Amino acid sequence: MTSGFYRYPYPLRLAAILLCLILIVYICVHLQVVIVPLIFSLIFSVMIYPIARTFEKWRFSRGLAVLSAVLVASIAIGGITYFICSQVSQLNEQIPQLSSKLETMYQQMQTHLYNEYGIEQSKQTEQVKNQLNHIADDNGGKILAFLFKAVANFVTDVTLIPLFVFFLLYFRHFFLEFFHKAFVSADNDVITQILARMCEVIQSWLVGLVLVMAIVGTLNTIGLLALGIQYAALFGFLAAFLLLIPYIGIIIGSLLPALMALATKDSYWYAVGAIAVFLFVQILEGNLITPYVIGSKISINPLVAIVALLLFGNLWGISGLILALPVTAMLKVIFDAVPEMRPFGFVLGEPEKHFLSHVQADDPLPINKPLRKPRVRAPKTKPAS
Repeated sequence: MTSGFYRYPYPLRLAAILLCLILIVYICVHLQVVIVPLIFSLIFSVMIYPIARTFEKWRFSRGLAVLSAVLVASIAIGGITYFICSQVSQLNEQIPQLSSKLETMYQQMQTHLYNEYGIEQSKQTEQVKNQLNHIADDNGGKILAFLFKAVANFVTDVTLIPLFVFFLLYFRHFFLEFFHKAFVSADNDVITQILARMCEVIQSWLVGLVLVMAIVGTLNTIGLLALGIQYAALFGFLAAFLLLIPYIGIIIGSLLPALMALATKDSYWYAVGAIAVFLFVQILEGNLITPYVIGSKISINPLVAIVALLLFGNLWGISGLILALPVTAMLKVIFDAVPEMRPFGFVLGEPEKHFLSHVQADDPLPINKPLRKPRVRAPKTKPAS
C-alpha cells in the first residue's frame, strides 16, 4: 500500500495529505462534544485500570470490578472538589474586606491620575462606566452564550466520561481484537506493543503529574504561609492543579494570591513576594521537579509542545490545552512505530545530548560562510578512432 502511494507524483501526494488533515480538523471541531470526552475517558480508563485489575484479582467479576474502580475514582475526585468548594466558601467571608480594599485602591489611582494628568475624578468614573456599558452591549450575548455552552459541556462531560470509562475497561479485550482485525497486514505483537506503550506513556504522564502537583502545591503553600497570606493551601494547590495547562496555568494561579495580598496587606511588596514565590517554584518545577519525577518517558520537544498548545487550544479551548501534551505523546508513539512516520516522531521528541554536542565545534548551518561555486566538469569526449 505504501509503495503504491509513493508511485503518485509529489504534488498529488501532498494534496491528499493536506486534504486528510483538513478533514480531520473539521471532524474534530464539529464532533468536539463526543471526541473530547472520549479522549478524557481513555486517559481516565488507563489511570484506573490497575485498580480494576486489583479488584479482579480479588475474585470480583469484571463488571463489578470496573464499576468499583470507577466509584473509587469518582469518590477521590469528589473529595478534592469538596475541599476546593469548602475553601472557596470560606473565602466568601473575605469579599466585603476585599471590595473595600479594591475601592480604596481605585480611589488612590483616581487621585494619582488627577494629580499627574489633571483628569477629574468624575470624568474618570464616567469613562469607566461608558466602557463597561459598551462592553456589556457588544459582548453581553456572547458572554452569556459562552457561559451556557461551558455549563452544558461540563454537564455532558460529567455524564459521559464515567460511562465511557466503564465500557472502555469492560470491553478492553474486545477493542484489542478490533485493532488486530483492523490492521491485518501488521504483526499482532507490534500492535499490542504500540497500545501498551501508549498506555505506559499515559500512566507515566498521569502519575508524574499528580506527584508534581503535590510537590508544587506544597512548595507554593509553604511560600504563601511564610508571607502570611490567607488561604495559602487553596491558592497553592489551585496553582498546582492549573499545571494541567502548561506554561499558562501557573501565571493564572499566581494572580489570585497576589490579589489577596493586595486586599489584605498594607504593603504592595506582599503581592510581589507572592508572584516571586510562584515564579521560583515554576523554575524548580520546569528544570528539576518534572524532569526528575516524569523523566524521559514523555519527552516532547519544547517548541513542539508550545505549538501543540496553540493548536489544541484553538481547536478545543481549555480542554485542548489540557489534552495537548498527552495526545502529542501518543502520536509520537504511533509515529515511532510506523517506519514512514519515524522522521515526524523524531522531530516531536526532545533532542538528545549527542545531537547537540557538535554544534559549537562545527555549526551545521554555515550562514556566514561564502557559498562555493559548483565545479563544472567538461563532458568527456570519446577519443577519435
